[in-house]
Amino acid sequence: LDIVRCSVTFNTLEQLLVGYEALIADTKRSQTCVRMARVKNGFLDKKYDGGYRDIKVNVVFQSEIHPELKMIVEVQLILSQYLNEKKRIHKLYSIAREKTYFEMVTQTPKNDDTAAITDVRQLQFEQVLSVGKEVELKKYKGDAMYKCSVDSELGLLAMEGSQWFGIVDLLSKQQVFQMEREDRIYHTHRWIVIGGEQYLSVQTKLNAIEMFKVVVVGGGDKQNGDGYQFVHDAQYTL
Repeated sequence: LDIVRCSVTFNTLEQLLVGYEALIADTKRSQTCVRMARVKNGFLDKKYDGGYRDIKVNVVFQSEIHPELKMIVEVQLILSQYLNEKKRIHKLYSIAREKTYFEMVTQTPKNDDTAAITDVRQLQFEQVLSVGKEVELKKYKGDAMYKCSVDSELGLLAMEGSQWFGIVDLLSKQQVFQMEREDRIYHTHRWIVIGGEQYLSVQTKLNAIEMFKVVVVGGGDKQNGDGYQFVHDAQYTL
């Protein structure tokens, strides 16, 4: 979610700790324009064995000139030697990614599965939904969408026009959520997972992005098109 990101490097672990404590103390001051959102301490992550460690601090910045404007930013606190390690790992990752891609497009499968698809031109696509013919979009008056996206886990299709936004359940083929917007929209929607919970971010008006938690209700009865509710979560409003 972070829109702006910066890094602060330290020579020793003691200096990094002092910097972290100073940043935390600043977010607690009554006159500060930032408040704490999340801390991810990579030094405590026992599962990661790549050698790289840092502390990522996400804060919500609030404009002093326009208090209604907010955005999430990230501050990375990192040791200088780890910064060099990060750059080295990124280069190795790029090489490994190119090698994997090369093997995918040049090597034939090692098994005897003759049905395996080795050429993307062999792929066939089956139509599962025609929105214009099979779905009744209430209050939609436009003739084109400029972005559509699918959350495959939820089975939901989100569609966006300049002044309209809606969601269709792919199974029931019914509209389950919509909103009309007066302003022209410049930021597109996103499907997001926060703490294991499914969220949807939507720009609702100029300089405002709202977050909606996707809640399964009624046992998730998608056949009737009432398996979901979209609950506005004000704490994530930007």
